[in-house]
Amino acid sequence: TILSDCEIEFSNFFYNGLGPNVSVYAGVNGNFSPGVGINLSEPIQGRVFEGETFSVFLPDGRTLDEFNSFSIWCFEFDVDFSSATFL
Repeated sequence: TILSDCEIEFSNFFYNGLGPNVSVYAGVNGNFSPGVGINLSEPIQGRVFEGETFSVFLPDGRTLDEFNSFSIWCFEFDVDFSSATFL
């Protein structure tokens, strides 16, 4: 859920915690590569989520107008564990 121009809430979130170097990323058209995507969270690897709700915030000076995609992204292997694109 987009709560404001800089806060996104994930609800009913499940993750087994097994991926290395995993964080929430914002990107453009599904591109989360450096220079396009930005990291929105502390690493979540090793933490198990069982239907939890949590929020992430864009860095100061950034807004959702710059992005249209979110991902649970494994930076180490450039793997998208799950993503969504919004209009």
